Amino acid sequence: MNFAQRSTQKPVERKNYTVELHELDSLAKALDTQKELAERAFYIHREATRNSQHLHDPEVAQYLEEEFIEDQSKTIRALAGHTSDLKSFITANNGQDLSLALYLFDEYLQKTV
Repeated sequence: MNFAQRSTQKPVERKNYTVELHELDSLAKALDTQKELAERAFYIHREATRNSQHLHDPEVAQYLEEEFIEDQSKTIRALAGHTSDLKSFITANNGQDLSLALYLFDEYLQKTV
């Protein structure tokens, strides 16, 4: 049999129902990144609020608290919630209809965000 030869027949159109689920991995990666940024901000905050003669800086601590840490915690909470919601959409049908679960999750995000 010669596999190098092309077929002259028209290819049969097939519907491909394979869905690669990278959305949950992407949300988890985003959540990990935000948590790492928050840990670094907490480290800077801890160093700025340390009560020693050379390291105490209340202005930096207040700026971090008001401008960064509050927003960062809201972002982490929202990403964790979205990750949990997507997981519940996927497991609702035992993972059988992933394209429908992703569609419903997209619709849910459009209504909530």
